[in-house]
Amino acid sequence: MKMEEFVELVRKYYDKVFFLYNRGNNLFYKIGVDKIDDIQIPSIIKPYLLENYSGAKFFAKKKNQVVFLFIQLNLSNSKYVLVLYDTKYLENITKFLSVFLKQFMMLQVNVVQFKKEIEFLREELNECETTVNKLDEQVKSLETLNDDYRLRIEGLEESIQVLGKSRKKMLKLIDGMKNPLFSVDLNYELNNVNKALGDFTGVDSLPKFIGSKCYRTIFNFEQPCKWCKLNEVVDNKISVSQHISVSKGDKLVWFEQTMYPIFDEEDRVVEVGEILQDITAQYELVKNLEKTQNRVKKISKDRIHALNEINQLKGEYQRLLEEYNSLVERNQKLTDVIEKLLKESHVGQVLELKKENNSLRVKLEKSHTIVEKLRSEIENLRKSERENLKKSVYSIDRLFNMITKREDFKKEEYEKVFNYISTQLEYLKNKLDIKEDGNVSKSGS
Repeated sequence: MKMEEFVELVRKYYDKVFFLYNRGNNLFYKIGVDKIDDIQIPSIIKPYLLENYSGAKFFAKKKNQVVFLFIQLNLSNSKYVLVLYDTKYLENITKFLSVFLKQFMMLQVNVVQFKKEIEFLREELNECETTVNKLDEQVKSLETLNDDYRLRIEGLEESIQVLGKSRKKMLKLIDGMKNPLFSVDLNYELNNVNKALGDFTGVDSLPKFIGSKCYRTIFNFEQPCKWCKLNEVVDNKISVSQHISVSKGDKLVWFEQTMYPIFDEEDRVVEVGEILQDITAQYELVKNLEKTQNRVKKISKDRIHALNEINQLKGEYQRLLEEYNSLVERNQKLTDVIEKLLKESHVGQVLELKKENNSLRVKLEKSHTIVEKLRSEIENLRKSERENLKKSVYSIDRLFNMITKREDFKKEEYEKVFNYISTQLEYLKNKLDIKEDGNVSKSGS
């Protein structure tokens, strides 16, 4: 029988589209009611055509199931494969086979082969029915499982909505931070940023950050920052903090930079978070404290120099005082001698003694003037020294009060500042003998 005759025979009993495959020339025909088209072999059935397969195969198509029936044929000394398809219930194929096979086999010479084919197809039909029954059970099971999944999905959708709201609140919380906060992947590319980072860099659109290099977008460097600890954080899986300085215009800004690891479900570091805290005010305060310390050291050196001068003046004053007392004593002796000479009427000696007495009186007056001048200078130096030291003490006290009112200091910074100021105040108070109310004790007057 020729292929055309066979096609007409099938069309007589099967009014659906079917396929015919020629093994000799590897041609695959799609046969409709009134035309035959040469098309490519569909990938879903191609393996069965190439494997010389006979029988039925079930395939799932969305929610439906399709059954393809493969029948091996010999037409005009060429091998063909008839391919029919139907729904899982095989209504069209069963109806067709019940009529067509009988007519077709009657045209064949070998009746025995015909019976074998019939028996084979019956077995295939039984197998198909068995498979269909199993598939029906699987469908019911899948429908039950589908209902369970639908309930789970509805619960997950509610959870996603709750998480979405929580995520929005968290984003608002992060954007409300004054400190720049962001995360980068292992290639220095930005993944997440907050609004404070946009304010710091001057970038008005946060999506512009995503995917860009952190060192270029944030710090305007062409290479990774020299202070970057990304590799250390990734290798050791620890947080790292340090102080860095960045030029903003003509101003140097100091930050406390903290980098910390971000892990995935398998405890691998996939990102690194980074937060910048502006500590410029603290650095400037430390510098001011250092300047104050240098001033206190200078005042201490000046005070020591003044004390040395005072000691020298005291020695000079003591020497002049002794000389003055000696002159007074000599003057008294001369006065006694003059009185005695006057009584004895030794006029010549009296005149000489008067001259000597006048000379001694002049020396005494000069010595007295010098002593008074030295005493005045000593007193002025003492007053000047005490005023300078008091001003230093009061300045440090005011600095101490100012620092205690600030709220952005860390504990360790407070301790350093307070230890320094307390040590300096104690030193000055002990040297000046200043009481707690700021008055100088009698021993220091």
